[in-house]
Amino acid sequence: MVTSNYKAEYDQVSSAAIIAETKYGTNEFHGETYGQYTTDHWRAENPSERHAGLKTPSKIRNSAPRLAAPLSMDMLHFFVTYEGKRYTTPITVVPGLIISSTE
Repeated sequence: MVTSNYKAEYDQVSSAAIIAETKYGTNEFHGETYGQYTTDHWRAENPSERHAGLKTPSKIRNSAPRLAAPLSMDMLHFFVTYEGKRYTTPITVVPGLIISSTE
């Protein structure tokens, strides 16, 4: 289930998007993995970092391993997948700026 940060393929979803994937069983072990890692060394400075002359440390890690295999030949199979995302991103704080939601 996806509840936020929709990709363009989901268009204008106003609530949750449920994603289902089907796989056929196999009599062989199959696996795959995906990984992405980005750090502050690989991104551009934002305007406040440029003004301060110092980059705020940040990291983005994505991983998605998958495994499919038989439990009983030609009868019972399993498929397991996991998708993990970890974000450590900078937040810009401007001293003296007060944002009020009761205007």
